[in-house]
Amino acid sequence: MTTIRLSNLSEEIIGILDYSKFGLFFNFNLLGYGFMSLSTFFIGIKLGTKNKQEKVLRYFLCIHGIFFISCFIMPLLGVFNVDMAGKVGDIIGFIILQFWCLYFMPICVLSYKYFKNK
Repeated sequence: MTTIRLSNLSEEIIGILDYSKFGLFFNFNLLGYGFMSLSTFFIGIKLGTKNKQEKVLRYFLCIHGIFFISCFIMPLLGVFNVDMAGKVGDIIGFIILQFWCLYFMPICVLSYKYFKNK
């Protein structure tokens, strides 16, 4: 992003690098989130559970893994495109990020408790 800010790049290159243009790097970022959610799915499957808290953690992790499908499919379908850049794209991105943070917070707390006991 510093390269974009400090250099005179062509619009084509900016479209690839700038996340707000929903280009290549944005899609790589979304794919990274997809693989992270897929890894939580597999962790949830293999997680040994002994009590209710651990079972809840397992369910949260497995459900989080479902996000892989949307993170993988949305770029293929062109859901995010340059026409969304600006206010609409920012609002949608903000809402999705807030939802993800609210969803992932219990996973963090329950994971801490799980590993603290191990």
